[in-house]
Amino acid sequence: MDKNQMYGLSSQNQPGIKALIHSEKIEAKRQQLFYVASIYGMSAEETLRCSRELDRMIIRVQTDSLAI
Repeated sequence: MDKNQMYGLSSQNQPGIKALIHSEKIEAKRQQLFYVASIYGMSAEETLRCSRELDRMIIRVQTDSLAI
């Protein structure tokens, strides 16, 4: 049981909770991007792949927020 279930919250009826979860995942991916770029360089395929994943995550959150 996660903390949201423990407190009777679900991401389906709590848009703020869902946004917070997405925000935390986006921040984790952003940190990963900085780390990968520091290791491999800005133009390395690994860095570009991570950047595209971050872009997709941000676009998904923006699209979801427009649908509400």
